[in-house]
Amino acid sequence: MKYALVVSGILGGIALAAPMLVVMGFVLLIIPGVILLAAPTVFVYLAMTALIRKRLSGEPGLISTIVAMGISLLIGWIVMQPFHAAESAKYQASLSPDITSAEPIQLHGHVRIEMDHRRGEPECDSLCAAMLDLPAVESVTVESSRFTKDGKVSRRAAFELVSKTGHPDPGLFPIEPGNILREDPRFRGTFRGREVIAAAKAVEAGWALRLAGDQRIVPSKPVAGEEADWLIRLNISREPAEPKIRRVEVVDGEGTVRFRKTHVEHLIPARMFYFGFDVHMGSGTVAGASFHVGRQKRETSHLWLDLEPTLLGAIELSDPAADDTLLTRLRREVELTLDDPDASPARLDLTRRWLALFFFDAEETDAPLIARILADNRIHDIIEPLDNVYGKADVPIELKVAYAQRILMEHSTKQDRTQLASALAAMPPETFAEPHEAHLAIWRNVEVCHEAAPFIARITDLSPELAIPLLLNLLDESVRIEPEFEQRKLIENIQDCFAELGPEASIAVPELRQRFQSETSPIFRNRASLDEWRFVFARLGVPLDDLPFSEKERRQPHTWLDNTKQRIEIRLQRYERRHAG
Repeated sequence: MKYALVVSGILGGIALAAPMLVVMGFVLLIIPGVILLAAPTVFVYLAMTALIRKRLSGEPGLISTIVAMGISLLIGWIVMQPFHAAESAKYQASLSPDITSAEPIQLHGHVRIEMDHRRGEPECDSLCAAMLDLPAVESVTVESSRFTKDGKVSRRAAFELVSKTGHPDPGLFPIEPGNILREDPRFRGTFRGREVIAAAKAVEAGWALRLAGDQRIVPSKPVAGEEADWLIRLNISREPAEPKIRRVEVVDGEGTVRFRKTHVEHLIPARMFYFGFDVHMGSGTVAGASFHVGRQKRETSHLWLDLEPTLLGAIELSDPAADDTLLTRLRREVELTLDDPDASPARLDLTRRWLALFFFDAEETDAPLIARILADNRIHDIIEPLDNVYGKADVPIELKVAYAQRILMEHSTKQDRTQLASALAAMPPETFAEPHEAHLAIWRNVEVCHEAAPFIARITDLSPELAIPLLLNLLDESVRIEPEFEQRKLIENIQDCFAELGPEASIAVPELRQRFQSETSPIFRNRASLDEWRFVFARLGVPLDDLPFSEKERRQPHTWLDNTKQRIEIRLQRYERRHAG
């Protein structure tokens, strides 16, 4: 027994210190893994057996060993009973009987949906929109929660579907209303593959047409739980050391529970002490492993409870319109809206709704209409729906003018301009060799240009005769940009353009020399970048011995001047090798 105690102790210590060895043991030969897995538990019981056998009277022998082992096992059972009983009681207390209805529940009046597990602001999503679509429902109140230093704080928002009379503005648009087709169990198997995406887009198009027509979704006064005609609870509880609960509950205005489904899962300490083992998976592989006191998972069902589908299967809803013709109708309405100089804000919002239906799947025939939307100054806040129309490097050349026109609009933000400029900068070489007036207007306006900074690089598409005046003007006007670090970034873009133009832009050398020596020029004021400008001069074809230096720099030792020229020469050689061919 002494040797068994020593061996199990050593193996148990190794296993507890490096649990991944257990995993490796199973992967390699299985038996080593089993031995390492059992070693900690075997050691504990052997150690207790040895201690108890010492306390027993009489000579040590087989009988005393068996008795001591039995007492050890009994202790292992007794120790676990209080913990097992306490956690079992928690599990039982969290159970609630399931309640079903023979017929789908018909909602009416004011509906309140409580989703304490939701974080963020309460929104009208596909579930909310589906309930507002019911003729008898007057409003839907959505409650979510967030955690602060003072604890959990609930947030509420209410919505109602009303006539456009008295509501000329676009109102609210539900968040991805087409998701109802993915959540509602009635539609499982109805759509397959890409049909689901097309049908979801059709649902969203239908809502867009309705909300630009005779109806609006508007904010409403939240309804308290006791005042609601129907109270729906979609709860997920994941408190540490507590049962994990997923529950769907529908309560009518009288407080009667009309529907309830619950899934409870809890880890309960085992009746007998032992060391359990967990393998942690991550990114498709084993991320780690650990030992713990033995436990068992108890749950009400092995089937997962999806909250929204379970709820949707219990209530009566209108079938959402998912006709393919809705997409065609929406596109046609967008064209008519752009043709109408007196289009209302609600109708103009159709353009944003149409763009939001794309997911990097715009076709060549869509580009002209997208260009018209971008060029229409009446349409604001377009960048977010535009995000998923094209990848940054996939914007067709046909949109190069429309993107520039959108950059120039006064209501475009700095973020909008930067994003649009990045797409323009990613277009093929020589795209802007013959620029539109909108492109020139960007390059001539230093405030717009610094917000659309990525587009500065495309000045190099122009001939030197066109590019140099633009770059010199930007350089002179850069003093108007604040703060200073933003000014430096703009000047760096200008330096990059001159460097890329190279010897073809050598006619700019006299102008740049003059600015290099002028105390009022951006070059002189930003003395930290003088070496960068000397590199630009070298790229423009100025010999190393003729590079400009300030009067103060010329008073430096010759070694300093020589080292500076050598740095420029090395950098010039690297640049030319990198851009060769």
